[in-house]
Amino acid sequence: MNIKFWGTRGSIAVPGKNTIKYGGNTPCVQLTSNSGETLIIDAGTGIKALGDNLISLNPSKLNLLITHSHWDHIQGLPFFKPFYNEHYEVNIYASTNNGLDVNEIITRQLASAFFPVTEDIFKSKINIKKVPAKDNFNLGDFSIYTIAAHHSKGTLSFKIKVDGKTIVYMTDNEIFYSYSKHPEIISIKEKNKELVDFVKDCDYLIHDCMYDVRNYADKIGWGHSNNYSAALFAISANVKNLVLFHYNPDYEDSELDKIINDTNSLIASHNSNIKCIPATENKVIDL
Repeated sequence: MNIKFWGTRGSIAVPGKNTIKYGGNTPCVQLTSNSGETLIIDAGTGIKALGDNLISLNPSKLNLLITHSHWDHIQGLPFFKPFYNEHYEVNIYASTNNGLDVNEIITRQLASAFFPVTEDIFKSKINIKKVPAKDNFNLGDFSIYTIAAHHSKGTLSFKIKVDGKTIVYMTDNEIFYSYSKHPEIISIKEKNKELVDFVKDCDYLIHDCMYDVRNYADKIGWGHSNNYSAALFAISANVKNLVLFHYNPDYEDSELDKIINDTNSLIASHNSNIKCIPATENKVIDL
């Protein structure tokens, strides 16, 4: 199986010469099982290129998991080509957010004040299914488990088991710790016990790394993590590979290079064997 990153950035798309290495599109990740089944996670601007690619491969049924309805995770939906093809069936799985169900969120996004056409132009069969936290279900080759993230109400993280591997997608999640000092493993274990248990021993943890620890102090409570807290959280849960993801749109490639290097140094200082991998647009990880 493999994991492919079609969008790695948080908040707003920032394509350009200073984000070429790590990517400028907002979140979208594709998992492909050994049998060829596809699972899509999030529908940021990266889903546009994914949709173009899927049309060329011509699968007839697609499953899409959405963590939450903040703009950067759904803004690519109107540009997803399979929606406009009558031969497709697309199943969308998400939680409610601030009292709105998934169907209402999509409908509002396509209101005439924001977009020139309504969902009536879609030709595919679209099934929208509500998924709560602490649920589990199967989609073909994929076994999926959910948990509430430390973000706005209704945000989910997903644990996916497929082909003998376990992948956790935990973007838009704030790792709690004693903020009076730098993050420490003891504090992280105490304040994030349920999440640590959820990701424990996974093969790949794709986790929010919106901020550099050095400029995190004034972002506490915003629902995102820094590179040090993400690394120590991964160590606490004994994960095998940590994939840093959902980068700050203000960070250029050179700044992310430093964040990756600093994170690797922190992991090494704890004598951990965790491999830290930066998510980069179009990167494929073969498992």
